[in-house]
Amino acid sequence: MRDILQLVAALVVVLALGALGYRALFGGGQAAPLVVESVSGDVLLRSQDGERPAAVGEALSTDARLRSSADGSAVLVTGTDTRLELKPSSSLRVVGADERGVLVELEGGRVQARVRPGSPAVGVLAEGRQVDAVDGAFAVGLDLGGTVAVEALEGGVVLTGFGSAEGLAAGERVLAGEHGAIVGAVPSELLLHVDWPSWNTTKEERVALEGTTDPGARVTARAGERRVDGRAGPDGRFELVVPLQQGDNAVVVEAQGVMGRVRRDEGDLERDDQEPTAEIEIRF
Repeated sequence: MRDILQLVAALVVVLALGALGYRALFGGGQAAPLVVESVSGDVLLRSQDGERPAAVGEALSTDARLRSSADGSAVLVTGTDTRLELKPSSSLRVVGADERGVLVELEGGRVQARVRPGSPAVGVLAEGRQVDAVDGAFAVGLDLGGTVAVEALEGGVVLTGFGSAEGLAAGERVLAGEHGAIVGAVPSELLLHVDWPSWNTTKEERVALEGTTDPGARVTARAGERRVDGRAGPDGRFELVVPLQQGDNAVVVEAQGVMGRVRRDEGDLERDDQEPTAEIEIRF
């Protein structure tokens, strides 16, 4: 990990200098083009010429944007062995590229990158934060709430703008947002724990469900055709007020993390607001 961080430290220091660093890294030299290698589903390319479907073999100019639909994805390549995969429902902008590396900005959704020694380096911007690698693989996610997730899949990455978190080793991730930056292990599945009520029946029209998931994760509760949406707070806690219909209610709680992982939990809640009927027995 230390060797990897030393290799990319110079790159990150330059990038952290802002516009001056950008010109030093991407302002000169013969650019290695970022080219669309493959497209699946609907992916749109927006450039100075307007917006159109992305085409295989097309080189992306600075400020070009790629936007994928819910069933779309694209793989971009530069050099001999640097690849970026735009995941479904995602958007990125090309900031710049030269023979030393490529810098893109993730505007929403997810992107996965892989780079090997001898191939151009990769930098990904998201919400003013930056991830850089010269050898390895990593993924970056950005949700509508502004939470940024980074997962180091192979090798290591250097982080800029993540507070005290300056780098990740393989198998580590960081979640960053208004709550700051939290570093931990890359999870095999999304955490979701729902505090289901201990009672069997209620007269109330609504019930508050609390639980825990990833910080910033989107949380949805469905009871029949009724749906309630929310988002987990900085500590991962959430609360959803779920409307109940008379009788049995099968409630499904679903959490989706910044990196797209989904997990569900189900419970049965009964609402009975009928007053008990008094029975009178008359004997003669």
